[in-house]
Amino acid sequence: MNTRQPSLVERRMSFMPCTVEPSDSVGHARALLDERGIKHLPVMSNERLVGIVSTHDLEARTFSDKRPALAKILEAHPDRVKINSVMTRDVRIVTPSDNLAYAAQLMRSKHIGALPVLEHDRLAGIISRSDLLDALVPDVKTKANMVGRRSRRSVRGSNPVRRSSPMQRATDGVDLHPASPRPPGSGPGTV
Repeated sequence: MNTRQPSLVERRMSFMPCTVEPSDSVGHARALLDERGIKHLPVMSNERLVGIVSTHDLEARTFSDKRPALAKILEAHPDRVKINSVMTRDVRIVTPSDNLAYAAQLMRSKHIGALPVLEHDRLAGIISRSDLLDALVPDVKTKANMVGRRSRRSVRGSNPVRRSSPMQRATDGVDLHPASPRPPGSGPGTV
């Protein structure tokens, strides 16, 4: 019987995320992203979520094909471009009680890097791909440690040939069996 509870968004999300308003400039948003070391900013107006912007949304090359005039202004004068002209308006969201697997599936299927977390129509946090990966790290580390232990055991238990001189041991590059002083006649094969 599996008694393990599903991992919930509320356990991995970032609470009280940094936000911007539609009237803020792209230059301001870039500065916030750089300062905080984050990649996504929810866009809020009158305490309601109206969009989201990412580092990708704020790059001039994002618009170079579809909107070249906007791309030129973004490149030369990011403080003159407002967030509302580059933000994503159709925002996918999750709630704190949603399962992490659901959030991961939504991010993957929609090719997005973060989801605002809403509770009672209010922004409660944000969850990113990095947050989801961090949720996996303890399991990955545990499995890696177990594999590492098995590998070391199998090497120790395989009874490798021991070399007698320190010079021969040094040529291997790795000494799995450190030399210990033995009295004469007590080496391997001695009765």
